[in-house]
Amino acid sequence: MTNPSAAVATTVSKIYGSGDGEVRALDDVSVQFEKGKFTAIMGPSGSGKSTLMHCMAGLDALTRKKAKMNNNRKANKKHGKTK
Repeated sequence: MTNPSAAVATTVSKIYGSGDGEVRALDDVSVQFEKGKFTAIMGPSGSGKSTLMHCMAGLDALTRKKAKMNNNRKANKKHGKTK
């Protein structure tokens, strides 16, 4: 039996700036963390690890889509408001 999800992000994006100065910190990222499991997020500096965690926790606003923690929506598209 699979453990239920503690956190889920589905095709989320975080974009800073626009036009020629646009930076895609997260570009349609999907991830699921199971309850009761340890997970390591690894990657080079600037790859979006902290941005992903901040957006999933509702500390920073996503540009597109949503993230869920414990089946509660934490960040909605464009505004990052807790619902």
